[in-house]
Amino acid sequence: MDIVRQIEELREVEHRGPSGPLRLGLRPPATPEDLAALQARLPLPLTGAYPRLLAFSDGLDLYGVPVMGTRLPPDTDADAVAELARRRLVPFHDWGNGDFDCLDLTKVVDLEPPVVFWNSEHENLFPITHGLAGWLPMAVHEIARFGRLLHPRDYEDPRFADAQGVYESIANVRKTFYGGPEVVPRDVTPTPPPGRRERLKRLFLALARR
Repeated sequence: MDIVRQIEELREVEHRGPSGPLRLGLRPPATPEDLAALQARLPLPLTGAYPRLLAFSDGLDLYGVPVMGTRLPPDTDADAVAELARRRLVPFHDWGNGDFDCLDLTKVVDLEPPVVFWNSEHENLFPITHGLAGWLPMAVHEIARFGRLLHPRDYEDPRFADAQGVYESIANVRKTFYGGPEVVPRDVTPTPPPGRRERLKRLFLALARR
């Protein structure tokens, strides 16, 4: 579904969280100049749902979760955003600890960049879903259920250990990020390291190409 239509439907339906009604905050539309300035900071064209959202509402308060607009919030690290841009990533949600939800401009399919999670501690990327329009309903469902988005680190909390959230599918999240017990998502099968025979085969092939 188109991102703007999703937002309009959210405005028509009251959502409630654990603490009461959830409120959707819209902003004035981004101007063509705002969108051009955002594009000028990026090395690749920005297409898909995000610029359509910005042209409708330049940023969004998604029930307490800020979705970034064309202008950086004052508390967002501008240097970190510039570094992400050099990596061809467009951040749209700042977790406040150096981690971001981003759009990956290097893997665009049908003009839609996928949503990825950027872990700043290890500089790792983890795929989340195809496009911002796919992320939005998942985020709304999670906020309505828990009152907020769950960061991968939240799965260390026993209250959320079995939660099936937006970021629950990140493989080995505790072990990779924070040194906790290994967590393998249900929909990911770990790839075993190559055995000795396979390593020798690769070595012989590499030597044969020289």
